[in-house]
Amino acid sequence: HRNALPQTDRGRARTAGQAAGSYSTASWPQPSTTQNYALTGTDSTGKGRASTVAYDKPSAEHRKAELEAAGATDVKVVPIRPGELPQP
Repeated sequence: HRNALPQTDRGRARTAGQAAGSYSTASWPQPSTTQNYALTGTDSTGKGRASTVAYDKPSAEHRKAELEAAGATDVKVVPIRPGELPQP
């Protein structure tokens, strides 16, 4: 009895003409295109600081406003790559 759904091999659908165990490149995980951001600036005592976590853009802007309200100066939102942290 034939099933109307495409055959799968380990949960991935095969297209017509693909052999078992063969997958199109569309089935492979794609690299993340999400841009992360960090913060740098000077705290209220005059010491240079840098964030130790990565933020998305809206969260970084929100945190920047919080830091400035607490007395930090020269606060900048800087783009970072995965695994990278800025220097103060």
